[in-house]
Amino acid sequence: MKFDTYHLDLLNKLWERVRMLPGLLKLADKTIREVLKLPEEYGTPFNYGVLLENYISRIEEDMIIFVAFHMTKDLNLTVDMSSIIKHFQGRFDAFEVANYIESKYLSRADEIALKRIRSNVRSMIPPDPDIYDDPEKIMEKILEKNKLVLHCYLEAYGFHEPVNKREVLDSIADVFKFAKIVLEGKPPSTVKAEEVYSAYSAYRSDFFEKKEFWGPIVAVKVYKNGNIRFWFRNEKDAKEVARAIVYGLTEDTQTQSKLSEYLEKTQSCQENA
Repeated sequence: MKFDTYHLDLLNKLWERVRMLPGLLKLADKTIREVLKLPEEYGTPFNYGVLLENYISRIEEDMIIFVAFHMTKDLNLTVDMSSIIKHFQGRFDAFEVANYIESKYLSRADEIALKRIRSNVRSMIPPDPDIYDDPEKIMEKILEKNKLVLHCYLEAYGFHEPVNKREVLDSIADVFKFAKIVLEGKPPSTVKAEEVYSAYSAYRSDFFEKKEFWGPIVAVKVYKNGNIRFWFRNEKDAKEVARAIVYGLTEDTQTQSKLSEYLEKTQSCQENA
């Protein structure tokens, strides 16, 4: 969501009214005490100033989160909400929060999203101490002709759910996103993989059954040992994605990735702006 000036101004005005509540309660409490000549130890219906201050502080946190969340919710970004709250706590201003999110996250959205998605996919490289520091051995481990073999821990903490399906699906979705970034030049900040969740939420769907798709990745199968196979349209696509996982999207990939072209165009546009 993109907030305009009207939205931000409205949030500030609403916040100013909320901030007035403790003062109004204190005034009401003082007035009724003076009129009825009540001793200090007597309570009044308005003696909630301290409690309300705590609620107001929580509302301020929620307003900071509200602005940050709605500005980034449709993007592949991980936003450090705690640091944003700490930065603005006690001095909320919707315009300042929006400007902060714009400069820290949105202005570098593709760069941040690409780093996050690739890091998540790299964490799926099968655990093997013999290949840890050897890129070519990692390539051999994960690449099988037109397939990539990655790994995800399946165990769930909940008693009623032996497989942590949501985390596994999020990991599979990140591989789909990364493939679309590398092979189709999709912007990292907005690339989607909703087809993954749709396929695995189908009625009576077997989680360990091979699923078929349209796109760079044409099939996926989750195995009970945690391995996940991704079938690509051809060996070239699988190898290009594997190299991007292992080496990153640089000259070391030894390919002319569409993403490289996209990032070059983006950088050129920013320099000319």
